Amino acid sequence: DALNIMVSSARSGRSLPQAMAAVGEKMSGPVEEEFSLMAREYRDGGMSLEGVLERAKARVNVESFRMICSALIINSSRGGDVLNILERMSDSIRELQKLKKKLKTETAEVRAQEKIILVITPAFGLLMCAFDADIPRLLFGTIPGNVLLVIVAVLQITAIWWVRQIVRATV
Repeated sequence: DALNIMVSSARSGRSLPQAMAAVGEKMSGPVEEEFSLMAREYRDGGMSLEGVLERAKARVNVESFRMICSALIINSSRGGDVLNILERMSDSIRELQKLKKKLKTETAEVRAQEKIILVITPAFGLLMCAFDADIPRLLFGTIPGNVLLVIVAVLQITAIWWVRQIVRATV
């Protein structure tokens, strides 16, 4: 939303500092606070536009915001069409958000399988113990039973780790 406000401000002929001030006026919450602070630093603090953007980039740890600030810093120092940069950044961020949403949707099944793996093995063990009274004694009271429990626990941990690596690799 903030970037869209900046794009529309730039289309109407406003400068980049004026576009940042417009975001501060039209948005609310943390976005309003940050952009208002940026506008004040530029207008009242006598800072350069690059300096304001660098400070904002250091304060706000949001990937898309940092990307926009970096692009605007480069644009400010090298020159160019601010409107074009803002429009391209807006399109890029919109596409990035769509991809993240799609990725989250497509990995939902794997994340659900992780939860099933966590629950099914202990549930199966409890059911086995409930149906046969000798199983708890064999599992917890003998060395082969303890070894079997350790093997199952290691396999369980390995399976969870493996699923998480798969999800992390796709993200």
